[in-house]
Amino acid sequence: RLLLTLLWETGARPSEVAHLTAGDIDFANRVAILREHKTDHSGRPRLVVLSPVAAELLRAQALKHRDGGPLVRNTRGGAWTKDKVVLAVRTTGKRAGVKITAYGYRHTFATNALEKGLPDAHVAALLGHSSTAMLHKHYSHLTANTGALRTALEKVRG
Repeated sequence: RLLLTLLWETGARPSEVAHLTAGDIDFANRVAILREHKTDHSGRPRLVVLSPVAAELLRAQALKHRDGGPLVRNTRGGAWTKDKVVLAVRTTGKRAGVKITAYGYRHTFATNALEKGLPDAHVAALLGHSSTAMLHKHYSHLTANTGALRTALEKVRG
């Protein structure tokens, strides 16, 4: 449940959430700073901005797990692996009678942000992309969403 909540709250990649340690988190600024990450081509750290809910959940985990290991652990107290995350999310979905994926939370985060009119560059940055190219490649279908376009127009023309 913790893993899914953090995916929902941050839009981060499942592997990013699964490997967070207390040392990665700047609680004062509500941001996780990942020095090693999937898109480490630029040499810059990946910043995962934490919602108030995510920050509080991680703060509680940091107090609970003072051993320096991952803050988000599986039911046996160990680190999540990619395969275990996939299996756990699939099993949870089956129990709920829906088909879900861990990456689906990231997709939903991006879709919600774009539908609410956030600028493409801000959404791309929240997702950890260096440009809007990946965002446009995967979310261009939102241009057909008249509700989002109507909301965008209202922001321009009031």
